[in-house]
Amino acid sequence: MSIPSDVLDRVKNYYEKFWERTERPLSFIFTAPQFGNDSWIDSALWEVRKKYGIQGVSRQAVQSAAERIAGLKIKLATIDLSTISQSIHKVASVFTEIHTNTYKGRYELSLASKFMHFCYPDIVPPFDQFAYAALCFNMRGRNYNINRSRPPRNNHDIEEWLKAFWDFHNLLRPEFIQLQTEVINTRIPAQDRGIAKRAITTCKVCDLVLWKWRQ
Repeated sequence: MSIPSDVLDRVKNYYEKFWERTERPLSFIFTAPQFGNDSWIDSALWEVRKKYGIQGVSRQAVQSAAERIAGLKIKLATIDLSTISQSIHKVASVFTEIHTNTYKGRYELSLASKFMHFCYPDIVPPFDQFAYAALCFNMRGRNYNINRSRPPRNNHDIEEWLKAFWDFHNLLRPEFIQLQTEVINTRIPAQDRGIAKRAITTCKVCDLVLWKWRQ
């Protein structure tokens, strides 16, 4: 298996178009994540929600969630899929527990995983429904019984998605490294390449390849 050339081009074009307006601002916010600081978590979550256009999450819901997330004491050091899945699930579940007139307590896997991805860009992939669907059609996804009609909603489901994701990542890792290097050197302004090396990980590149493969 290899990545189709049109998918490679779409990933490169994504960074050419969205580095300045989306990825760069978020990368600077998350240079030094502050998990115990609810005001930082509040602003970081809200910026992720705005930059990625995640719908249905009100400003009030983010403010209410921030203090609870600050109290979770999340600390990840290695790719331990069980610990990562539990951490993502805990953050996503905070929103489910919040009920206001403007928010219905949805399970916010997309927002939680994207927030966690920027905190730990090397070891936490961002959840995207299109990338997830592409993974479901792949042999790696079928090996772990992930189902595109039933996105993850608990620890076990998230861990199975992570297993499928990292299996796919490791299968094509040399191609992801090559694509990562090319993107940083040819699509990112020279003055931003320092922060880009932290933000554009092979984990992020793998997610984008899956996303663009499905489009």
